[in-house]
Amino acid sequence: MAKLSLHDLSRRLPSPADLRSTFGSLSQDTDRSVAIVAASVAENALERVIRARMLVSRRDLSDGLFGHRGPVSDFNGKIQIAEAFGFIAPPIAFDLQLIRKIRNAFAHAASNIGFSTPEVAAAMSNFAILNAADSVPQGLRMPRDKHGYLMVVQIILLFLDTDLRSRGYDVVMHEDNS
Repeated sequence: MAKLSLHDLSRRLPSPADLRSTFGSLSQDTDRSVAIVAASVAENALERVIRARMLVSRRDLSDGLFGHRGPVSDFNGKIQIAEAFGFIAPPIAFDLQLIRKIRNAFAHAASNIGFSTPEVAAAMSNFAILNAADSVPQGLRMPRDKHGYLMVVQIILLFLDTDLRSRGYDVVMHEDNS
């Protein structure tokens, strides 16, 4: 197996067992770790969906699109492309943008912030998935902390996984060996 670069290492999709382990340990981890790692998993899964939906799959084309400074090299670009081409519904795109913004806040904040920080808590109150679950009559109010954030990411992974399975691809959590 070829030696991976740091960039390649950061883009690898975990195996299903690794993903279960990651999400299991994240629930006990710091807010910053939860925000950054869970968003990374969501971004990588979204990239897999886009790659699977590409009609032309030449390596040089993929590398140009997803590589350094390519049009879909960042999370925002992936979300916009996936929504524009109908790969994800607008509410999923909205929640992915919130995940991205929350991740960026945690990744770039020089001070210690958490899910209870007023600005983060305000963003958490806007998740379409959590608000939809809250609207179920007689339902429980969904958490707006790191556990709620992890729930949103996992639900989005289920949507992305369903998309790939319906097209005959392996689940988003499997590493692409091509």
